[in-house]
Amino acid sequence: MSFKIIVDSSYDMSRSFAKENNIDVIPIPVISKTNSEEYLDEETIFSDEFYKRMKEGEVFSTSAISEGIYLNVFEKYYKNNENATYFSLSSNLSITYNNAKNANEKLKEKYNRQNVFLIDSKMGSSAIGLLVLKILQKAKEDISFDEFSKYVYKIRENIELIFTVGDLEYLYRGGRLSKTSKVLGSLISIKPVLSVEDGKIFLKDKVRGNKKFISYVKNSIKKNWNENKKPPIMISVADSSEILDDLVTELKSEFDLGDNDIILGQVHSVIGSHIGPGSITIFYEK
Repeated sequence: MSFKIIVDSSYDMSRSFAKENNIDVIPIPVISKTNSEEYLDEETIFSDEFYKRMKEGEVFSTSAISEGIYLNVFEKYYKNNENATYFSLSSNLSITYNNAKNANEKLKEKYNRQNVFLIDSKMGSSAIGLLVLKILQKAKEDISFDEFSKYVYKIRENIELIFTVGDLEYLYRGGRLSKTSKVLGSLISIKPVLSVEDGKIFLKDKVRGNKKFISYVKNSIKKNWNENKKPPIMISVADSSEILDDLVTELKSEFDLGDNDIILGQVHSVIGSHIGPGSITIFYEK
């Protein structure tokens, strides 16, 4: 069997990418704590407006996709007897995966078969985007889900993430970072190096200033990158980043990369509500 790809909007890829690759995107609700309004990520609120309002002091949070929404989306595939795989935001960052699982169990029982299969990405943002990019061709092959999922999991375990933020306050306020890590990472001139392990954010290291952070990224890639693996390196920014141009230039020079070997993207409002404006994320396959 082949598989249609379903993702939620936390995967932080463009609408054009989804359209070109026939990917079904489920928007995650974003809630303004300032006025209690609920929006849908990249449907009723977009990155430019979101970060503008955030920098003006508005506070946002996110809400899980409901079981009812999953029922509506997944049932289309059951009705058409079409197979699909849903790649969720990490189950350690949100209950979306559990809601999707509950909805799918009900549909499996109703139709006495399984058409939708679930994969916990254990990641978020463009890490999911990179994973999806890497498996698009495999999803078109006539293979079992067991074979397909083994292929996906092998890639998932090799995706490396490094990121830094403009202000650790956003991660701390959202409960994504401990108070100790916040204090250590907020020292004057210190640039926190963050990553995700088992779906949880942690403070990996600390460097002094932007140049040292860029050097850290280069050294990490040099240490981990399997030369037999093809690029791309994916870099996504939350609104903007003061180090983006220098980082791209340094990576191209260090690893002899062309323009197509580095994919630039935008962190949308779901992940952005937690990491805040000025953050930058780097993903690559080891």
